[in-house]
Amino acid sequence: MKRNAKLWRNIFSKYQNSGFKIKVEKDFGKMAQAPQIITSAEMTKMLKEHNHMPQLISKEEITTLIKLINTQFAKKRSGLLNLDFQGFIDFLVQMALLVYNRPPCDLSGLPAIECLRAMVRGFEQATREKGLNALLYEDVDAQNEEEVEVLA
Repeated sequence: MKRNAKLWRNIFSKYQNSGFKIKVEKDFGKMAQAPQIITSAEMTKMLKEHNHMPQLISKEEITTLIKLINTQFAKKRSGLLNLDFQGFIDFLVQMALLVYNRPPCDLSGLPAIECLRAMVRGFEQATREKGLNALLYEDVDAQNEEEVEVLA
């Protein structure tokens, strides 16, 4: 997960606060101080846009997984349908293990990292199908080598 930290931060930033909010802050200072969270509706939107929902995971499973992460990992008792960035990362790991260890994409005989790689490939494929830039999905090490060559 650390290898794709820039990718996950970018996706989190893209989808956080993309849903409808009742109270709108007009002051940029207050907006910057607001906690960075992503709601279950924004997670649903993200998974729909990356072709994971409803093909691989249902809305009920998303809600249940978010609640479990908040109660088991974060030990939260309120705001159970919101995730901070660390909760978002935990959600992606747990979702990949859940989704890719059952049909139609059963990778249960392989190491857990293969589930995460399959999820990243699925996100990349969905991004490319929409004609969007998929540069963040490419190999991080290869990008760093190219940067060194350019700088030399």
